Amino acid sequence: MTRTGPAKPSSTLRRNAAPILDESLPVLDPAPLAVLADDAGDTAAQRFLAEYLDLLPSRVSKVIGSLTSSDVGASRDAVVSLMATSAMAGAVRMEHYCRQLEDRLADRRLPDAAAVLVEMSKTSRLILREGGRVHSETAEPGRAAAAEDLASAAAPAAMP
Repeated sequence: MTRTGPAKPSSTLRRNAAPILDESLPVLDPAPLAVLADDAGDTAAQRFLAEYLDLLPSRVSKVIGSLTSSDVGASRDAVVSLMATSAMAGAVRMEHYCRQLEDRLADRRLPDAAAVLVEMSKTSRLILREGGRVHSETAEPGRAAAAEDLASAAAPAAMP
């Protein structure tokens, strides 16, 4: 059998509305970090949470940047990475939102980047605030203030 033209992609890219954030879910669940502390020790769990909080704004930026450029593969990679680390950190609301985004991207439905930015920024600020409190209770003083600074960095200046 011979081809008469270029192969058609099995699925074309479709624009789609962003998922709705489920605000009934908890922002943070301490259970995953407790499991990590049991498995790897308190210091490792505290370090993981600190790194998660530090990297959250850049991970959200990576998701938004790839959605803005309509790069489905990069978007999916960024979303899956954020989803996995959020699950390990107990960031239930962010994990759930990322799972919905990943489902859309798997079906080649590209969500609106501006809508995703609004929801992820709102959730990031809550995670940074609550995560900063949790971490400051078990680590060095002043961590909550640093989390507030990171929350400001997670929200771009020109937010719709």
